[in-house]
Amino acid sequence: MLGGGQVHRPSGKRTRFGLQHSSSLGQRIQRKQWNKLCRFRQHQATKSRNHRVTPSQSRVGGGISDPKKGVRHLHQKPEVIYAFIFQHHNEFLVVKMCQVFGVSRSGYYDWLKRAKSKQKERKEQLTQQIRNEYLKSRKIYGSPKITQELRKQGIRVSQKTVARIMSEEGLRSITVRKFKATTNSNHPYNVYANLLKQNFQATAPNEIWMADITYIPTDEGWLYLASIMDLYTRKIVGWYIDTRMTKELVIKALQRALNSEKPTGRVIHHSDRGSQYASNDYQQLLQEHHFQVSMSRRGNCYDNACMESFHSLIKKECIYLNRFRTRKEAKQAIFEYQSCLCPIPRDRSGRQYLSSSFPIQKGYT
Repeated sequence: MLGGGQVHRPSGKRTRFGLQHSSSLGQRIQRKQWNKLCRFRQHQATKSRNHRVTPSQSRVGGGISDPKKGVRHLHQKPEVIYAFIFQHHNEFLVVKMCQVFGVSRSGYYDWLKRAKSKQKERKEQLTQQIRNEYLKSRKIYGSPKITQELRKQGIRVSQKTVARIMSEEGLRSITVRKFKATTNSNHPYNVYANLLKQNFQATAPNEIWMADITYIPTDEGWLYLASIMDLYTRKIVGWYIDTRMTKELVIKALQRALNSEKPTGRVIHHSDRGSQYASNDYQQLLQEHHFQVSMSRRGNCYDNACMESFHSLIKKECIYLNRFRTRKEAKQAIFEYQSCLCPIPRDRSGRQYLSSSFPIQKGYT
């Protein structure tokens, strides 16, 4: 405002963008924005013409069978276009974007003031709940497990909806890596019959013990973990880690289980046919404590499915989430997982895999 009530107006010609600029630089910037928007719109129009088919072509099978799918991206709802304009309002002028996309400027500003619908609020709330369950599972759960967890909380939702939201948010379950065989069944030791026959049901603790070995990769080399599970409680009653997969590995795991549980009855010990479990020293230790020996069939991992499932779980929740530079780091991580952390529930059996508590002063190797 100048003296005499006059209003100062910037000099310069009015451009075709409806704005005034005192320099040619402003005109070039506005023209560049306009050309960029026009090229984007022209690109969409070209796609639309290429995908358009006549009724005769559709009847005789020429062109695209479903023309709606070819031009679906051109027929967006106004709310979608308004959202795009809002995302790019710092890059382009709102008035020009409204002209290019064929929507009214008043409709855009009315959309900004509009309150969220109940459906949108519910979707945002559901998205946050899905994200919370996904992070709570340490990025392990996919849509089936997350759907089950939400239903346990009284949230009515379908797996299809959870899968769609997870896809939109980029939430993916961590997958298991390729199976690596750790069993050597070619040995001169005796093997025993399969007493369980894939009937993984126990009526009391210390009735059936399952045993297996898995591997842990580190930058310094392999580590091997031997675990023993009580089939009734799904508790890891004994475990041991070593750099070599020998009979001493499984013997020390069994000794820990015996010291921890002190079983009094006749326990069924089920394992694969590996040379470690079939060795004379290991079988002698089982006989001293009156175990009944059961072994899986040759090359059939399903006969020891409970232990295979647990080792798959510990790899997804602990091993594959980290890169261990030293064996010591891996041993410490496994010790914390086994002794301190209680893994998340497994919905297949309705029970939990519980970790055993070995005093830290006794060591974990």
